[in-house]
Amino acid sequence: MVQWKRMRFVPGNPDEARAGIAGLSGILQPIITRLGCAVAICLSAGGASGQSDQTAWLDRFRQASARADTLELRELGEHALRNGSPSDRRLSLLARIASAYRNDRFLLCSSLCDSLLRLDPDAGPVRAIACRFRSMVSTHFRNGPEATREAEAGLQGLDSAAYPIEAVDLLVVLAEAHLEEGKSEMALATLRRADALANAANYERGRAMVDFTLGVINWTQGRYDSAQRHFRSALRIAALGGHDVLARNAASNLAAAAAGTGDYDAAGRMLDSLLQSLGQSNPSTRAALLMNQAQIALAEERSDAAVRHCERALSISDSIGYVNGKVSALRLLASIRAEQGDGNAAMRTLEQGLALAERHRMHIDAAAILQAMHDISAEMGDDRSALRYLTAYARISDSLNAARLEERIAHAEVRFETERKDRLIAEQDQHLQLAAAEARRKALQRNLSAALALLSLAAAVFLWRSLVARKRLAAKEHELHLYQVDQLFAAHRARNAEILAHAQEHTRKRIAANLHDQMGGTFATLRLQVEGLEARVPAIAADEQFAHMKRQIAGAGEELRKLSHELAEGPLADHGLERALSELRDSIANSGMVEVELRAKGLEQRMTRQEEEAAYRLVQELVTNALKHASASRITIDLVRHPDELVISVADDGSGFDMKKASGGLGLVNLRARVQEQGGELRWESAPGNGAKAIARLRIRS
Repeated sequence: MVQWKRMRFVPGNPDEARAGIAGLSGILQPIITRLGCAVAICLSAGGASGQSDQTAWLDRFRQASARADTLELRELGEHALRNGSPSDRRLSLLARIASAYRNDRFLLCSSLCDSLLRLDPDAGPVRAIACRFRSMVSTHFRNGPEATREAEAGLQGLDSAAYPIEAVDLLVVLAEAHLEEGKSEMALATLRRADALANAANYERGRAMVDFTLGVINWTQGRYDSAQRHFRSALRIAALGGHDVLARNAASNLAAAAAGTGDYDAAGRMLDSLLQSLGQSNPSTRAALLMNQAQIALAEERSDAAVRHCERALSISDSIGYVNGKVSALRLLASIRAEQGDGNAAMRTLEQGLALAERHRMHIDAAAILQAMHDISAEMGDDRSALRYLTAYARISDSLNAARLEERIAHAEVRFETERKDRLIAEQDQHLQLAAAEARRKALQRNLSAALALLSLAAAVFLWRSLVARKRLAAKEHELHLYQVDQLFAAHRARNAEILAHAQEHTRKRIAANLHDQMGGTFATLRLQVEGLEARVPAIAADEQFAHMKRQIAGAGEELRKLSHELAEGPLADHGLERALSELRDSIANSGMVEVELRAKGLEQRMTRQEEEAAYRLVQELVTNALKHASASRITIDLVRHPDELVISVADDGSGFDMKKASGGLGLVNLRARVQEQGGELRWESAPGNGAKAIARLRIRS
């Protein structure tokens, strides 16, 4: 018979400690309430009225962030965006970042951080906050090295004396990243820096976060006395300061540390003292403290007292609409009733918690409840119900694992695309610098030629014919030299593009190979195990849920195989030109800086791979030129396919340029050369202040 597992802390379990430190990212989010003093300095260019509006906005922002009010954050972001100034745009992005992180939309949060860093790339508080969010997202995806790099980038150049709160927050996040990498000594050294800075700035929340993280480190290393001391300090500061999220986590870990040492009396007295100090304030914190009192009472085998504490916590959570607390209280109450031997009451309580978790899409809690229901049913001898709950648990667990895998792959793709764009921008800047140096060299040569001509004319009239001939010869040689330089430059640029394309192709194939070899093997092994189970238990083959699970495993393996093939073959492999351009449009539009409209006609029938690739690269370069040079707010992409040609039009509402002055520019010359290689032609329509439009005609096979 299956032994039912009680839903409470296991003393000395390092995995529980890891869960606590992983939750620190959520704890740090309300720290955004303290960033007003730093952002206000960046936004103080306006008059007294503007400063008053920004101060009021930041006050509301602090309150909304502290209580995780995503609706209020969204309203604040829209309000700031309506003002339209650059500083208000940064405020709007800040509100959207906080809202995205609070709603667990980590990919959107990372993308918005990239946009904010582009708006404010200089070292300062805004950049530090964006880097901190990116580090927290990387820690969520268990990427310790990347989280460390992001946190160190935020600290680089930040004046910790001027912005101590931002520095302390970043140091705590950096310590968390070190822990993710398994570097405990580096994490301790970083926390010592954070503690000294928090004490100097009298930053209470910073001290509480340092104590909390130190408690987690001691807990994972089995030093429960030290862990209990740090958790107690963090809980006292957080509870009295009204920092509910931090207080709940500290109280939870304090109870676990007390279980590790067996010092339940000290933990109980600490919780009683805090409950008396809080009075009727901070109801969510009071509910969490009561839950921990119930756990301690259960550990001391005082089940009646545990039920009373748990019912009080349930009542408080229900009165304030605290869904997470209510679900946790129901789970603990079911655990206590099962300990008392009342399995039916425990099942009714778990069914209530399961309904609440499913209604609010709390999938992790729903999976834990289903597992507990399976254990209780098995303990009660109801094997049929136990199998049903186990099947439901497996279905939710598979969905969660698939979602996590998909999210990690998407995050890796976003980071790869961001790094690729950064490399392209760096290369373009280098090309512009080379072009500027070449222009200066040409101007110097022209000036020297003119000076030499004037000196020659003043020296002697009888040398005129000879000097004119020499000047003409020098001009021809100069033209030939410039032509050769342009050819070398074009060849160098083409080579760079080829190297970049090969690198992208190699990376896609490597990711595809890893997915196919590693995850494909995992799915194959899982399928063999399921088939082995079917062979050992013949009766299970007739179960509809079991058959559905087999089909899901087979379908997931097939989807993984398709995904690996699509990655190996590239963006144009299966979906074609229109789909690839739609993804390009979405990646630009998600930055929130430019509107992009795509209109395509006649692309239902696929062209050759070479023709689609050429069209895609041309549109990509034209859009890049518009983003970099035109300061555009809207870009329109039109593609129309005819029997023997493809017409591409890319228009923007940017600053435009003088056609006469720019017609010989190196960028336009290279674009025309690329189109001519495909047997087509390219022309421009533009005027200063009226935007620009590029129209290309590429020959295709009918």
